[in-house]
Amino acid sequence: MFGLLLWSALLPATFVTAVLHDRVTEPAEVTTAITMTALYGGSIGSLFGNRHLSATIAGALVALAVLIRAGGPLTHFQSQRAILMFAGLLPVTITYAMAVVLAMRFTQRAA
Repeated sequence: MFGLLLWSALLPATFVTAVLHDRVTEPAEVTTAITMTALYGGSIGSLFGNRHLSATIAGALVALAVLIRAGGPLTHFQSQRAILMFAGLLPVTITYAMAVVLAMRFTQRAA
């Protein structure tokens, strides 16, 4: 579930850039995409972190990190290759999430 949520952090920016592409200036498009990604991540962090401010901030930062790691939103879905690349990020983020959860469990046991 955590990996799916990480991957889904790419969806707000992708949706925003698909809708706003060539309709507004590039700085406005980028600012809106980044803001939507941070808000989405923050809301997920707040939901799973019992509405703690630190969880909200962490969720926003993780969503932005995933967006940066992915190289930004995917703005052109005209090619099958682009769609497969976007879908290919899902198993990567699920694997990453599993590694994070395992690392958290090991460090909690050690403490």
